[in-house]
Amino acid sequence: MCLPGCFQHVESAVTVPRALARLNFHKDFPLDAAQPLVERFADLGISHLCISPLLAARTGIPCGLGVLNHAVINPDIGGESALRRLSGALHRRGMGLIAEIAPGHMAAGGADNPVWQDVLEWGRDSIYANWFDVDWRGSEGSLRHKILAPFLDRPYGTALGEGALALAFESGSGRFVLRHRSHVFPICPLDYPRILEASSSPAASVMSTLFKGLSRLRPDPDTIRAARKELGIQASTPEGRDAITTALAAFDGHGNEGRDRLHALLERQSYRLAWWRTARDELNWRCRLGAADLIAVRVERPDVFDSTHATVLNLYAEGHIDGLSITGWDLLADPYAYARRLQLKLGSLASRRPPEAPAGAACLIADAAHAPGTPLPHSGDISISTGAGTQEAIDAVLHDALAGGALADTWMAATGDRQRYDDKYVQARRETVRLHLAPELHALARTLHDLATTDLATRDMSFAALKRVVEELAIAFRAPRTNAGVSDSSAWDNRQFDEALLRARRRIAPLDQPAADLVATWLGSGTSRDLMDIEMSGARAGAIARFEQFTAAIHLLAMGDMLPRRYGRLLSRNEAGSDPTLMGLRAAGFHERMFAQAERNSAALTQSSGASPLLGEDARMRLAVLSEATREWDVLVRELQQLTAPLRTRLLEGAAPAPSDEIILYQALVASWPLPPRVTDPLAVGELHDMARSWLRETIRTAGIHTDHTFPNPDYERGCADFLTALLEAEAGAPARRLIANFVTRIAPAGALNALSQCVLKYTVPGIPDLHHGRTGWDFALSPVAGRNRGADHIGRESLLPDLLLESWQDGRVKHALITRLLQARTTYPSLFAQGDYVPLVLEGRQNNHAMAFMRRYRDQDLIVLVSRLAFRLLDEKGHMPRLPTLRWADTAIVLPTGMHGPFEDLLSGREVDSRLGRVECSDALATSPVAVLLRKTGGA
Repeated sequence: MCLPGCFQHVESAVTVPRALARLNFHKDFPLDAAQPLVERFADLGISHLCISPLLAARTGIPCGLGVLNHAVINPDIGGESALRRLSGALHRRGMGLIAEIAPGHMAAGGADNPVWQDVLEWGRDSIYANWFDVDWRGSEGSLRHKILAPFLDRPYGTALGEGALALAFESGSGRFVLRHRSHVFPICPLDYPRILEASSSPAASVMSTLFKGLSRLRPDPDTIRAARKELGIQASTPEGRDAITTALAAFDGHGNEGRDRLHALLERQSYRLAWWRTARDELNWRCRLGAADLIAVRVERPDVFDSTHATVLNLYAEGHIDGLSITGWDLLADPYAYARRLQLKLGSLASRRPPEAPAGAACLIADAAHAPGTPLPHSGDISISTGAGTQEAIDAVLHDALAGGALADTWMAATGDRQRYDDKYVQARRETVRLHLAPELHALARTLHDLATTDLATRDMSFAALKRVVEELAIAFRAPRTNAGVSDSSAWDNRQFDEALLRARRRIAPLDQPAADLVATWLGSGTSRDLMDIEMSGARAGAIARFEQFTAAIHLLAMGDMLPRRYGRLLSRNEAGSDPTLMGLRAAGFHERMFAQAERNSAALTQSSGASPLLGEDARMRLAVLSEATREWDVLVRELQQLTAPLRTRLLEGAAPAPSDEIILYQALVASWPLPPRVTDPLAVGELHDMARSWLRETIRTAGIHTDHTFPNPDYERGCADFLTALLEAEAGAPARRLIANFVTRIAPAGALNALSQCVLKYTVPGIPDLHHGRTGWDFALSPVAGRNRGADHIGRESLLPDLLLESWQDGRVKHALITRLLQARTTYPSLFAQGDYVPLVLEGRQNNHAMAFMRRYRDQDLIVLVSRLAFRLLDEKGHMPRLPTLRWADTAIVLPTGMHGPFEDLLSGREVDSRLGRVECSDALATSPVAVLLRKTGGA
């Protein structure tokens, strides 16, 4: 019953993938670069490829978020023709293609987004004015009916006086524009006569008449187009060129008169130019997580939805894509309503798909944030969702649950940081609001104040009080968001809100408690939402949606970015979606979570690496060994601090790096130190240095304590960079380097054992394995960029049995072989993994805490999964192998369910494993490998 070397794919018409591989496309890795990988992924057992967003987007903005044109496939990655070639190759191998979409945002600023340019040009009269979430009323007089454009590199007055704002004429398009560095700000055609009349030339007077008859309301686009075309023609004559030159010179900001004239012209526009620093406080449009180069798109509006989704829906109808993965799910106003509309649109197009395209309903993935205890998206319109909770459970069960206290002591002793985690949590959320989301808080408070003023009984409630209350309420949330509608909130939604309100009331002053009561009435649960006034109901629904988007933004910034880089008890427990206060899980806790997963959402993606991980998946597993080696880690930290003391830079505000950043850096180096762990290989150490340098800069900026992205502290950053350089390359750092390398040599086999166990769990627990960046070899990357699309490293090589590659485990082929066998098993037994029950199994014996087992059962198919764990102190120090010696297992065995007996076949090694007296001995099942996947040799495939 050995797995065949070549296997048949199951029917490709399934909606839910069997296994998913992700690839990120960009200019240096276009769509055609994936062509050679299709056959390899197919042979590996991947059923679907999930690719990064396809629409034309601004280079430099990650994840395809900066959409420029919803009607164009990004030419940087090959355009529509390359997409057709890729989808055709996939469909010929019976594979599906899922495309990520980023529906909630577009690129702002610059000169490349025609929708943004039109809104700047015409303001509220733009045909796209309703696309963006803009408060056109303005919070102050200078922003009434205007949109803030905070893209100047210096204060507005300085830029004006220094000539950094230059009025220009584009002859090809017949447009007057204002230029500032890479940004272009259009001048409204209604103001062209004002510009041209600054020239006394008769030609200027003739050209100005083209626009004098235009109404203040936006004229017909054809009329404007014709006038601009004629202006371009007249401006191309010698007289016209002279007139344009003279007119532009009159608006030169270097002189007082020109500066005043240019300022007066800009004051008439539908935007207010401002220094980039003003965005932090005065932005009157919703952006993405404080990034002023991404403006929120109101896809909840049917007209906006239709315009922004026409291309991707057409790609589905033509059979070029088979599903969509929604990026930024939590930041949408109403994610479930959006998914419902999208699924209905996709369903209506299914009959138009060509015969060669996979049949069945489209696959729709909700890329949702996760926090401990947060339910996964449960809408029937969502095919599958990201399973951050599964990653959290797999990570946690491979950490020692009892190590938290000892690691916390090491952290406190090394850094002097004794602040409680709960206090760090609140502080990070509060700083996130203050530093990044102040405009969103203001807009939310204004929405609530508008609600108050509609009722005589509440109109005296002040804006300031409502703002203070809703800020404390949002900071007190523990979940990313609720998903409540006007009259549709779940028990979980209500509980999250009520618990947050209770916490918030402890921080709300007595004078503001009536405001808290009012906010609870509007945003909370119960009869407060049972309204008769439809206008009030609509306003309240808007307030609820804005509040949910606000808490989601806080969570993504504070809990996904800031806090994981501040709290360094153990970095491997700080990934997004994890609970850093939970050091580990016992086997029983893991089984409880996986059983619930099988019952509630067996189609969630099982990920071991997200889009932006703090550590690569195998780097994380090596670092997990510190939870077993707390004494050794404590000694290492003390010795490293002593050895590197001369390498630190002394600043007025303290050392660089600060102790907290230093300890986090040591963990990162231990996690990512190359294999084999030598210090005499300058190439390997140099690559580590390059990776660690960019990672450290990103980490300390995102932590936001000593420097940040908006206002970098060059002295502190330089001190940290110099410290790292001295540590990794200078002679003075050699003793510390040897210390780290020796420590890595000691723990690396246990880390590899963890990584192999993680791999087996990922591909066998309930869920759909998600292979990020197609990587099948070791992933010790410190940044998501370092691991992008490098996963084809072992794909296509001759695949030996994993246990035959264990001797050379450092080259990573053993992991690739393991993934190959597991994916082949999922292909050969699809129903077992997709629909099989999850049955926890008991282990007995002296080492029962160092292994874990469960069974997947479907009809007459029984599969036992057995993995080693917490094996650091049991490994053979001399052999340096990631496998326990057989004698170590002693009497430890799996207790089989009543009536079950062997023999079993290990699908990873081909070995036969038998049972005795209702038990499978670990010494037998794990004789050649730290993991085993045992198929009972009765029943068919």
